[in-house]
Amino acid sequence: MVASFALVFSGSFAAKASGESLTLAEFQASPGYQLLSDESGATASFLSTAAAAQISTTSSMEVNGTPASGTILELNSTKTKSQVTLSNTNGGEVVGTPLIGTFEGNLFYGPVNIASSANGVINYDAAITRLNKASATILAMPADGSPSPFSNYTPNQIFSGAQMDPLARLTEGFSTDSLSNVAGLVFSPIVSGPTESDPTSTDYVFTVASAADGQTPPYNWLVRATFNANHVFVSESLTGTAGAISMTIVTVLSTPNSIIFPLVDSSRSVSLSSLVNMGRKIAAEKSLATKAKSLATKATALAKAARKTLTVTQLKSAAKTLKLSTVALKTGVKLTAKYLGVAGSVCVTAVKGKAVTAHC
Repeated sequence: MVASFALVFSGSFAAKASGESLTLAEFQASPGYQLLSDESGATASFLSTAAAAQISTTSSMEVNGTPASGTILELNSTKTKSQVTLSNTNGGEVVGTPLIGTFEGNLFYGPVNIASSANGVINYDAAITRLNKASATILAMPADGSPSPFSNYTPNQIFSGAQMDPLARLTEGFSTDSLSNVAGLVFSPIVSGPTESDPTSTDYVFTVASAADGQTPPYNWLVRATFNANHVFVSESLTGTAGAISMTIVTVLSTPNSIIFPLVDSSRSVSLSSLVNMGRKIAAEKSLATKAKSLATKATALAKAARKTLTVTQLKSAAKTLKLSTVALKTGVKLTAKYLGVAGSVCVTAVKGKAVTAHC
């Protein structure tokens, strides 16, 4: 990988850029960056009229020349619907189950395993079992509440062209939210020239390096962005090294006339709102555990003292003695509490002479 890094940036590109280094601010103010920004602007204008867009980003890594982990990000979008597929790779082969998220209208459909950490969800395992949705594979939720990283892949964001921004890809390469957070960042001027495989297209090439920072080794990246004769983004490659690690990130854009999306199987989905509400209901029920236990114990004691079989009569008497607010049932009493506005109830009933407690 290191050898290919040197080879790609050999010849006229390297000769023109040698001996010059720029800070981030200087780089963004440079004539070459302004040209690149104009190309990105033209791409955004083109996408605004496109019916559909497909963007793939493949990231790969080698350690001491041995293929290691990587990712594949596939985006398919129309103006009203988008789907993202995130796959992990090892040595170039997909491993595990890809994560798939779909934005459609005001809803987002994602993998159900993100629900356990979603905002507002508590008692996840008990809630999904109580809802009889243990076999669900899809989580349905409001689009504006979709979790990261899916929230970056709505139709509006895909058609904005943000996925093709060279500096945006670099932030991923440096594992940061902003390049301004990277210490000692140095850019070369951007050099442009005809694309070797298609002279009607133009390559914009530059390098960027960071200094060593504590335990973090210095990073070196070569960036090559290609735009066609109509000034529309075609592809971008980032090739980098950090010590014994070498990395490649390749992004490709295509704009088909239409996209056929696989249907979301609603029979295998569970809504976030139902999980939230059920989780709160269960929390309310749990809050009644001490009261329900005290009531059952007291009723049992009353029945024993009267040398009678426990019935609803002792349960009602126990509730009155303990000054508990209950609702009388045919065979027992019901306790109710609320958790964040959602009610949950526990019933204590007489079954074959014993006090039985269960949610109801």
